[in-house]
Amino acid sequence: MRADCRILLISDSDIAIADLRQALGGELHITDSLSGNDAEIFSLVLDEMLVSGEDLIELDQPYDLAIVALSASPAAAFLSRNQILRQKATSRLIILDEGREPVPVWKQRSRYDRVLCRPFTDGVFLERVEQLLLLAMRKVPAVIPDDAFLAFLGDLLERDRTVVRPVVSPEHGAGFYYPTVASAFGFTVNDHGLLERLAELGLCRRRIAMRMRKCAACSSHQLAFGDACSGCGSPDYGYEQIVHHRVCGFRDTVARAKRGGSLVCPKCEQPMAAGDFEIISDHYRCRSCEAVSDHSVSLARCLDCGNTTEPELTRELVLHEYELTPQAEEAVAAGTIGGFGLAGALRNFHASLHSRSYFLNELNREAGRFKSYGIPMSLVLVRLEGLDALAKGDQQRLAACAEGAWRAVLAILRKLDTACVWSDDVLAILLPGTPADGARLVVQSLEAQLGALKPHLPCTVAAGAVSDAGADALLRHTLGLVGIALETPDEVFIASDEGFVVIEDEGDVVLDINQFAR
Repeated sequence: MRADCRILLISDSDIAIADLRQALGGELHITDSLSGNDAEIFSLVLDEMLVSGEDLIELDQPYDLAIVALSASPAAAFLSRNQILRQKATSRLIILDEGREPVPVWKQRSRYDRVLCRPFTDGVFLERVEQLLLLAMRKVPAVIPDDAFLAFLGDLLERDRTVVRPVVSPEHGAGFYYPTVASAFGFTVNDHGLLERLAELGLCRRRIAMRMRKCAACSSHQLAFGDACSGCGSPDYGYEQIVHHRVCGFRDTVARAKRGGSLVCPKCEQPMAAGDFEIISDHYRCRSCEAVSDHSVSLARCLDCGNTTEPELTRELVLHEYELTPQAEEAVAAGTIGGFGLAGALRNFHASLHSRSYFLNELNREAGRFKSYGIPMSLVLVRLEGLDALAKGDQQRLAACAEGAWRAVLAILRKLDTACVWSDDVLAILLPGTPADGARLVVQSLEAQLGALKPHLPCTVAAGAVSDAGADALLRHTLGLVGIALETPDEVFIASDEGFVVIEDEGDVVLDINQFAR
């Protein structure tokens, strides 16, 4: 793991840069408080850049964090001109003065940026810096020895804590974390990715722990819900007594209809006798657009990026908990993290079998080529049925079936094709440059070869072609064709900003031969 973190300080003031340097100091201590554990210490390498708001900057090296603190020019314009910051800096902290400036800056944020409005204390500043640096470090591939995983699993089994649950935390950069994993491996390891790796190896099974809503713009779960006028969206309205004139149907406040000691309709100017009107008490009048209504609308505002939208336009955030399987106990007893199911059965084929992380990276890249240049791409999924039963009993037959299916896939792979174990019973094949007609021919060939295998295992083969909807839509569509249920209608698979977690078994990398290809 790295021993330093690179931070770039950008400002139009020498004094501001000096203040930032003083607040940051020279080291970052990541401490598991009240645990007695030693702190992880990272040296802070600070580079500085004195700019004007009109400057175009050049960067020749990457940074974990860029801190932008401009006082004489708008930060939004500076960020728009210098897109290289988004390319070279994993995360950004933008410091602004109070006013309208945060709104356009928020709209340019990525998931790993934060905005701070002056004034703030050093404590708040350092908390934001720590959050962003931890997020940056989690994006770096973490290679963890198999004995550390075995110790982790053994400790859980010994304490009879067989379920690892998430905790929602607004202080955590991702919005949630797994305390059990953080206690064992520290805060700089991608805990979610680590548990997903164990699930791929069959050592734990995941299930949905909670469903939440997240911002459609930046994926943050920190949403504040409030009501607004149904006509103009303003929050400035008040509930008043409303008079409804039955003769002309007009509605307005009682205060506006009062003329001395009587009521006069503000619209038709006719006096309202006792039977001509009714008083309604559950309506409001908007002070911005003067509308009178019996219902308001709810709006969701993201506390991280400032995006405001209707609640139904937010996206679902699904958090999982992970339960250890009997195979985890077997792995601890045997002293090997080898794995079960397809991932374990195909360990000897890593020369041509890529990790799911790398596969998603390539899928996203090919979807980008289609969008930019119109180059077609197809996805083929092979689902092997009945593997669950074999994994619990006949391991030799499981290995024979898995290897036979993989050899059938190998027979149709071209040089630029990419394949991976998608899940416990699904193989995925990426076919760059292949339109839908070509993918159908591949499906027919695979079905013929798989049908002739001995021992035979029922399977479903399906293909989909990329469209303007993107890689995630292609995955959702093709998974549906092979009968894989989605956890949420808008499930997102492409998460290239998550760090890989690599498991090593006696020097051999399990699952992630291509973990450093990004």
